[in-house]
Amino acid sequence: MSCPVRKKRCKKKTVIVCHPKEKKKKRRLQVIRKKVIKKAVRVCPPLEGQQLLQGLAGAIAEAGPEGLVGALGPQGLAGLAGAIGAIGPQGIAGAIGPQGVAELLVGAIGALGPEGLAGLAGAIGAAGPAGPKGETGPIGPTGPTGPTGPTGPTGSTGPQGEAGPAGSQSINRIYVANFNSNDVSVIDGATNAVIATIPVGVNPAGVDVDRLTGRIYVANRASDNVSVIDGESNTVIATVPAGDEAGDVGVNIATNAIYTANFNSLDLTEDVTVISGLTNTVIDTIIIPGLNLSTGIGANPSTNLIYVANFNFDTVSVIDGETNTLITTIPVQVNPFRIGVNPDTNRIYVSNFTSNTVSVINGLTNTVIATVPVGTTPAEVGVNTFTNAIYVANRDTDNVSVIDGLTNTLIATIPVGTNPNGVGVNPLTSRIYVSNQDDNTVSVIDGDTNTVIATVPVGARPFAVGVYP
Repeated sequence: MSCPVRKKRCKKKTVIVCHPKEKKKKRRLQVIRKKVIKKAVRVCPPLEGQQLLQGLAGAIAEAGPEGLVGALGPQGLAGLAGAIGAIGPQGIAGAIGPQGVAELLVGAIGALGPEGLAGLAGAIGAAGPAGPKGETGPIGPTGPTGPTGPTGPTGSTGPQGEAGPAGSQSINRIYVANFNSNDVSVIDGATNAVIATIPVGVNPAGVDVDRLTGRIYVANRASDNVSVIDGESNTVIATVPAGDEAGDVGVNIATNAIYTANFNSLDLTEDVTVISGLTNTVIDTIIIPGLNLSTGIGANPSTNLIYVANFNFDTVSVIDGETNTLITTIPVQVNPFRIGVNPDTNRIYVSNFTSNTVSVINGLTNTVIATVPVGTTPAEVGVNTFTNAIYVANRDTDNVSVIDGLTNTLIATIPVGTNPNGVGVNPLTSRIYVSNQDDNTVSVIDGDTNTVIATVPVGARPFAVGVYP
């Protein structure tokens, strides 16, 4: 079969290469190779069924008129890649096509990928406004005590203060007024031995102690005065005049006032002398109408009331310590002699010399609430404020009656020396001291066992006892 373009030449002198089966193939290829100088090569499509051989490019001639399209030949070998041309301008965007139909089936969820790295923390936002205060919650349990912190450094020493008054050395001392020897025996309560004898006025008959000031007051019946003893030096530091036959003395430790019972006072003379413990001078006198014969006196520091036994009237006068005036009179039994006071229970105990009883007065109502039988001729009364026990010396039965202050009943009777009269109690040691007039001794009683544990010789006719605990 002959080439369809063999009889027609291209105007641009394009070389047409045909591939016939004839023997002229080699000769034409040689001619073509010689004429390839910048000429385009146009390949004539091979005849159907023939393989196209790649030829060398010839010189490009002017393009001739486009020939008829030949039948599609077999694919030739790929040529070398040409240089990449410049990017052309972007074309106009096409219209948006209609949305495709959504797939009905959802694919299976893939496996969870690994966790990514944490992002950087964002900036802290501004603080929001405070919310309303909530209700207070219940108090939690107390936590364990923490360890003790280290001791801080010692501060600098401050200036030295002024020297205080000398302390008393007379603790646990017993003072015994010896009526006939006109002195006071001082007993050491620890050793039960006399450690000092102090001269006082004539016929000392009453003793009381101000434990706050360390002063001991002795009523001298025949010299109508009161001796003031310094408990530290055991010497008389003052003598204060009193009424006629000052036979007993009572101290109000709350007001530092001292009161005497003047036995032989007349109807219009002082029955009670009031002394200032600060100045040791008389600051007032109190008259009890009638020939009352005051034999005993006691002060209640809790109520500031003073009680006076009127031996001849069978009564007890009550004095207001604030105004030093008589406020009431309490009937008791025959010949009231001495008085004991328990400020803790506000009870007053009065020994009735002839009735052989003790009247118990309620200090709140100033009335007798009990009468307790005791021994014969009861004299002084001592009160143990710690045990609420009351001790009464009975002259003619030579013993001491012990009364329970709670039940107002007799609970014990203790034999002592002859003609006991004075009684003093030390509540701190639970010791009771009883003066025996005819023996010139003092019996020491153990308050726990209510037995005599010692007997101490003293002056002539020991009449009254005072204790500085």
